[in-house]
Formats: sequence, structure tokens, C-alpha cells
Amino acid sequence: MPFPDKSFDAVVSGFLMRKVGSLTSALVEQYRILKPGGRMVILETTRLRAGSFTPLVRVHMHLVILLIGGLVSGDREAYRYLPASSESFL
Repeated sequence: MPFPDKSFDAVVSGFLMRKVGSLTSALVEQYRILKPGGRMVILETTRLRAGSFTPLVRVHMHLVILLIGGLVSGDREAYRYLPASSESFL
């Protein structure tokens, strides 16, 4: 990132880490620009854990998101990566 070391009090990323080429490099780079005592906040989706809601979440991820995303954007295919990238992430 084009910022000097220790530039920010907080570093926030949303739905980014499962898309980077190297998770370690991304974390190191975010930490590099963080001031001492600063906060790093990462919002991300991950694999489902087995539980009573697993079937409902699976339907939501594989059908509902594709349907709503397709209706809103006009491009249902653009949303196919979401369940696959979430299921293959940490």
C-alpha cells in the first residue's frame, strides 16, 4: 500500500482477505501501516460449521444471494464466487 509505516490508528477491511493472493502478505502489509496500539478490524465470511442452521445458511448462500444479487445487478453469475470463496476460506 502506498502509505508510510505506522500511518493509521485503525485499518479496516471488509470481505477482502478471502480474495487476496497471499493472506500472510496482506496481514503483514496492513500491520505495517498500523500505528502502535492501533486496531486492525477484519470483516469476513468463513466456512460453515456443522449445526442446526447449516442447511438454511447453505440455501441462503447458494440460492438466495444469487437470486437477489442477480435481480439487483442484472448479473447473477457475478455472485457465484461468494459461496465458493467462503467455503474455501480458513
